[in-house]
Amino acid sequence: MDQQETKLHALKGELPEDFYNRFDRLLAVTRLSVVPKGDDKTREQVAAYIKSVTGSAPQQEKDLRMSAALAFSEEAVRLEMQLDGH
Repeated sequence: MDQQETKLHALKGELPEDFYNRFDRLLAVTRLSVVPKGDDKTREQVAAYIKSVTGSAPQQEKDLRMSAALAFSEEAVRLEMQLDGH
């Protein structure tokens, strides 16, 4: 993830601002979601991200990681489409 962040930051100003911000947020939330035992604040941040991407937050804490994975893949597809001009 460090390499992805380094690459992204090197391209700041060359990428559309919205793409840059969304990809940066995707990396940050991915980092939060892989913390083995995140605290309540971490779980809330991940749930808020999921809701912002999918429109609904996970119903139960046990669904957080699976919901996050689905949100990450959905956002990755959207970002790719944005770069492709769709």
